[in-house]
Amino acid sequence: MLKILFPGRTIINGLELGCNYGPYLHFLENKRGITGIRGAEIDELAVEYAQRNGVPVDKMNAANLPLESNSQEVVLSNNFLCPTHFQGHRGEEIMDSIAREIMRVLRPGGIYVSSLDDAVPGISVFAGFQTFSCERRYDVLAGLRIWYKPES
Repeated sequence: MLKILFPGRTIINGLELGCNYGPYLHFLENKRGITGIRGAEIDELAVEYAQRNGVPVDKMNAANLPLESNSQEVVLSNNFLCPTHFQGHRGEEIMDSIAREIMRVLRPGGIYVSSLDDAVPGISVFAGFQTFSCERRYDVLAGLRIWYKPES
């Protein structure tokens, strides 16, 4: 997917949210030759394991990312913004905070790629994204959604 979105590029400034110990980041670097994407994970054991194995994963809370605004070309998440992960009395609030952080750190023209079955009943992340004037650009595969942050 990244080779389609960033043709000819091998260094992409980005972030993968909820990456665990970073298997996708390892795949990108070792099988696709793509570097520059860091992992964000809240689980300390997963972060330690990734770092011991040379995978660029840092301990970060997705609802309060320690990154500069407009600094990322791409943000990835794999079943991370899933309503079943954020059930309870603060679920919508947490998902809204994460959505706001994604939009804050994406540069204008930046891309958010999410694998999420938006048919899952519950909170609609994509409805929240319309609040930020993100427009759906592509529908590539069932469950894979690609959004971009408008230039203006």
